[in-house]
Amino acid sequence: MTQLLRHGDYNADGKEDVFARDKAGALWFYPGTGSALGTRTGLGGGWNGMRDLAAAGDLTGDGKRDLLAVDTAGALWMYPGNGKGSFGTRKSLGGGWQVMNELVGAGDMNSDHLSDLVTRDTSGRLWFYPGNGRGAFGARSLIGTGGWNGLKELAGIGDYNGDGHPDLLAHSHVSNYTRLYPGTGAKDGRIGPARDVGNASDAHLVF
Repeated sequence: MTQLLRHGDYNADGKEDVFARDKAGALWFYPGTGSALGTRTGLGGGWNGMRDLAAAGDLTGDGKRDLLAVDTAGALWMYPGNGKGSFGTRKSLGGGWQVMNELVGAGDMNSDHLSDLVTRDTSGRLWFYPGNGRGAFGARSLIGTGGWNGLKELAGIGDYNGDGHPDLLAHSHVSNYTRLYPGTGAKDGRIGPARDVGNASDAHLVF
């Protein structure tokens, strides 16, 4: 498998699920059982035409979790979840996303009860895109001014530090540590000062 995504319950059974894209470009859904993964279901091929995938929470406000994907031409697509482990007809969210090298379904970063997106551009800046609850995003905010290309495997982790706000985790190329970036709940999605939370030499973040 070339990419694994875990970000919630996609088949409405109350258990966390996993999506995986294989080297041939097929996307697979693995239902969680609460202790393991159940029998996988194929969701079709052609997904190797996508540069990045992100499990993004409920973007449409229908109570079902959705998927985001950027294709090789730089277009962003939203795939609405149907609550059965697959997706409805995709929706284009525009082009120009080839300048982003990381997409993170980060949860509700600005405390408005809507799912949001965090991205990193090729210049190493971090951006916050507030979800509008209708399958798209509002005006973005710059929440990291540079140097973010020194981090790998940036991931939305939920409320890691127990303060009621979703946080980000990343591996640092420089310190070789897993680094926590705490969410603040601010309207512009900004994050608090980072702190190292563990050695990352043999670890991988999968979300």
